[in-house]
Amino acid sequence: MALNKKMHPRNPYKTQPSFKDLAVKNEEFRLHATIDISGKVSIDFKKAETIRALTRALLKEDWNLDVTLPKEYLVPTVPLRLNYILWIEDLVAALKLEDTGSPVYGIDIGTGASCIYPLLASRKNGWNMIGVEKDNTCLNHAQQNVLHNKLESLVKVCKNDGEMIIDTSVMDGAFEPMPTYFHFTMCNPPFFSSEEELEKTHKSRSANSPRPPPNNARTGSANEVVVEGGEVAFVHKMIDDSQQAKDKIRIFTTMLGHKSSVSKVLKYLKEKNISEIASTEFCQGHTTRWGIAWSHVEKLTCESLSADNFVDQKKQKSKPPVRHVLPTSNCAFKTFDSLMEKVKILLKNLDLQFRCVIKDVKSIGYQVTALNNTWSNQRRKRRDEQRMIKKVGQPSEDSSSTKCTNSQTEQITEVPTSHGTNSSTDLTDEPPLKKAKLTESVPLLVFGFIIREEETEGDSNSYVFEMSWLHGSGGKDLIHQVMQYVKNNLK
Repeated sequence: MALNKKMHPRNPYKTQPSFKDLAVKNEEFRLHATIDISGKVSIDFKKAETIRALTRALLKEDWNLDVTLPKEYLVPTVPLRLNYILWIEDLVAALKLEDTGSPVYGIDIGTGASCIYPLLASRKNGWNMIGVEKDNTCLNHAQQNVLHNKLESLVKVCKNDGEMIIDTSVMDGAFEPMPTYFHFTMCNPPFFSSEEELEKTHKSRSANSPRPPPNNARTGSANEVVVEGGEVAFVHKMIDDSQQAKDKIRIFTTMLGHKSSVSKVLKYLKEKNISEIASTEFCQGHTTRWGIAWSHVEKLTCESLSADNFVDQKKQKSKPPVRHVLPTSNCAFKTFDSLMEKVKILLKNLDLQFRCVIKDVKSIGYQVTALNNTWSNQRRKRRDEQRMIKKVGQPSEDSSSTKCTNSQTEQITEVPTSHGTNSSTDLTDEPPLKKAKLTESVPLLVFGFIIREEETEGDSNSYVFEMSWLHGSGGKDLIHQVMQYVKNNLK
């Protein structure tokens, strides 16, 4: 599980599930598990039947999904599929496409026999999904999986008989009422251009061969893993089709199986004058995959999602985030919502600009910008203010309150939304922006700030704070100072 630490931060499989617990709960999986003399339970990832049993067990135990996985077809790995869905969540949240309480609509191109993406997305998030499939056998299995899990109100499986990969006709009448637009498409295209390339890749790990598939048993029919021209040609066709669908779909995304494909796809997007592009890596186990997103109507500008930040992680020396863990039993905030209200007050008190880029029930993430150092020497500043108040003979409490209120009214801003959404549709309730701020000066510090509630041993949970430096003229050490300020004011 070498790459698990690089998995999406909200992916529960960052910590490998207990095979022992899974074997106790799931009889099918138990048949494929072995126990050694020390009591450790393990499985053989080289066997396709074992991978199938593990996937079915995880879907059943963690997501209450009973999914049939035919032997001759692709067996989806749950952590990888969940990484993709979590990235889609980030795109929807960061771009603020989702009005408060409004449904999200997505299309899975080539949904396969398992229909894994629509099933997970609808079960996890309540999203409305269309699964599109060409192969009749896969189509029938996908429809049965939807019906068996009683998700037919949220998931529709449609046949695509046409030449277009992105065919918007499948949207017509799929849901009532018909949405104005769909939020996204997603796709796990065939990786290989021929069966010969597939065989060569599976057997070789030389520097000249394409990137191999995961370090476990190979599954999937030829139709699912092989396409003329390989994944690059397939995605190029998707990009062409997306230009005709730009008025009906906001974001287009795809997964790529070869690292060499990423630069080719990005180059083609720019040749088509598509400048709004985002990319990411999906890391899990011993496998890395890549995600590309583009849009004809939305601004894809969040630093954490920018295609300009696509770098070779082997060459990038990234520091772990600055982290602070606060047990709920040791603080005054007994609910996650009350803690977040306090955090927002602290950010506002420091005149920091911030916007929500990730939001979940028990986690939230901000992109925070500081134009000036407002957190250093806080005690001295308060003493100086108190002395000034006494000199002019004003009550300290009222004066301090007035000063704070005025400061927040005049200076507190958020980072602007990418398409002019007003505050009534924002994910958070912070005040509107003064957009001139960021263009008038170079930021001292820009960082990601994630707060989440995690389960811990015992009766209480813990609040986890993580700050990750993105850029800024002040350097990375300022992150520690901001975290110290937060820690001091949460006691």
